[in-house]
Amino acid sequence: MNPAEEAPPPSNVDRILSAIAGQAAAIQQHEQILSEILQRLNLQPPAPSSQESQLPPGNPSQALVSSLSEPKLPAPERFDGSPEKCRGFIT
Repeated sequence: MNPAEEAPPPSNVDRILSAIAGQAAAIQQHEQILSEILQRLNLQPPAPSSQESQLPPGNPSQALVSSLSEPKLPAPERFDGSPEKCRGFIT
């Protein structure tokens, strides 16, 4: 083949269009896989979570708030002012 008859190298536009076509194909494949996963999830009955089985009966919002509240810590020992017991809070 004569070098003058060879196809010109692809331009930036051609490379961009090719990349976009590849991205579109990947997105379509991902959409199909996601659709299959969602169908499988919709066919399965929901399994009770371990936290739902531990919640007390009653108002669910109160149970959620009580399970998320801060832990109850005991009061620290009273500081008597001696320098031996004084240390920084952040170490």
